[in-house]
Order: sequence, then structure tokens, then C-alpha cells
Amino acid sequence: MADESSARGHTVQDLKNRSPLWYKLHVFIYDLRSFREKADSQARLDSIIDPFYLGLPYVQYDEAEYLKATLINGKPLHQIIRNILQERLERRMKKRVESADYRVCAAHDLAPIFETSFGIKPKDLATNTRFQELLVTYGLGLGEGEEFGGLVHAAKNEPANVKPTATAQQLLKPTADESVELVTAPSVETTTEQPAEPLTGPAH
Repeated sequence: MADESSARGHTVQDLKNRSPLWYKLHVFIYDLRSFREKADSQARLDSIIDPFYLGLPYVQYDEAEYLKATLINGKPLHQIIRNILQERLERRMKKRVESADYRVCAAHDLAPIFETSFGIKPKDLATNTRFQELLVTYGLGLGEGEEFGGLVHAAKNEPANVKPTATAQQLLKPTADESVELVTAPSVETTTEQPAEPLTGPAH
């Protein structure tokens, strides 16, 4: 069962105050963008079974429930994920009836949802020295005594994370390379959760 704070919802700022979880969310998003290039990223993502793609090995059950309940512009994250994946699936089914491959694309389908919702930029993840050092040294879990306050712009020494502006309508806008995106929406209408569909990298 989720804790009381998860049940009533909380903000991105509340999430930032939970340093270990905030760090693991960054690793998750980094892996989504690195699915094809990095074997470690692919291995971690391939082991996810949660239908919202939030679970082990990245976060424990209670942490996943906390993330899903995070309010983004007044809506819980799990609702945003469900709506976006369902909408994209329906749109592609109309355009690509002949294709039998509807796997979720890690970089094109999932990454933008979390990046926009939490104000995390993929370029900052790839170039931030502090984050890269933590990832290489500790992997998913921060070392004892380590803290992670988010990404910081080197020039201005300001947090790279901005106030989230994600809405379902914004995230559902077609992208220029949508024809190569492959997606399937997990069944989330009932309380019985189904395993996550396999992920795929962007087609080239």
C-alpha cells in the first residue's frame, strides 16, 4: 500500500527533497535516452515489469507509488503516462495498421514524458560532470553520505531543473519523427496491473 502522502498527492518540489529518489529518477531518464548505446542502461530497463515503467530495479514499490502520485499541473503522473501512451497507440494504429510492432520506444515515447514532467533536460544529464561521476561510481544507489540536489548549470550555478510545464495536450503533439516511433499502451484500467511491454530503441 502507498503511504498517506502518496495517496493525497505531492509536488515535484517534495520529490526533490528526497535526494536518493530524485537521483534514481535521473538515472532512469538517462537510461531511457541511452537505451541503444549503453548495455547497462538497456539491461536495467529490460528488467522493468511495472506497467507504468516505474519499479525495480530503479525504485522500490513504495517509491514507485510516490512517483506515480506526484502532481504535474494538478494531475498525478500515472494518469499522464496512461493518457499519453494510450493516445499515441490509437494514433499510430490508424496510421500504421500494417505494422505488428507496437513496442514502447524508450527515447521517443517514455523519455519526453518524464523529462517534461520533472524539468530534466537530456543534454544536461549527458554533460553534467557531477551526475556522471555518481552514476559511474555508485550506479543506481547513492553512496553513504552522498547527496544529489539535481543538475546544475556550470556557467550560472543555477539548478537545471525548471518548474514542470507538462500537460497531456503538450506531450501528445505529434513529433517530426513520429513515423519511426513504436508504442504499445499497457492495460491500466483495472487495479490488476499487467507487466510492462518490452522497450525498443529509436529506429534509424
